Parts: sequence; C-alpha cells; structure tokens
Amino acid sequence: MPESRASTPQPAAEEDLGIVDGLAQLSFLVQHELGQVAAEHGLSIIQLRLLGVLRDARRDAATRPASGAGQSSMTGLVDRAERRGLVQRIPAPHDGRASRCR
Repeated sequence: MPESRASTPQPAAEEDLGIVDGLAQLSFLVQHELGQVAAEHGLSIIQLRLLGVLRDARRDAATRPASGAGQSSMTGLVDRAERRGLVQRIPAPHDGRASRCR
C-alpha cells in the first residue's frame, strides 16, 4: 500500500522570486526617499503620508480617502498636523459634525 503524503507547497520559480525581490528592494528605496523628503521639511513619514492623503481627498471630494488608518488615528494625526500649522480644519459645508482640512 503506497504511503500517503500531504501536499506540500512548491517553491516559487526562481524568476518569480526575482520579481518579488525587486519589488521589495524598490519598496525600501521609495521608503528611504520619502524619509529624506519628510526629514528635509521636519516631518515624519506618517505626517508626509497624511498630507498626501489629504491632498488626494481634495482632488476628489466625492471619494473618501483610503488611508488605511481608523477614524481616531486620522483625528490624532490631523490634530498634531494642525498644531504644527500644516493643515487647517474648516467646517464641512453639508455636515455640521464633520470638518475638512486645507
């Protein structure tokens, strides 16, 4: 009677790993460059990303920004950016409970 073996995942082809490795290296390079740009302006990478999210949200006000951060996290980030004078909150025109940033 032949011995039954569980199916084991096969390793990715060597060229697939090359693509993955290249993408990982590119990601590190982009993060490094973002860190340098942020530092030149006295910002953290998170603050730089927040400003990018807010910029993109202004471009398309009908689309909620996909920041990846929860509501309380975004509120805290905006609070700190506002204290530094990086953004200004203004009342949202159609919702008295909300505010917009500029």
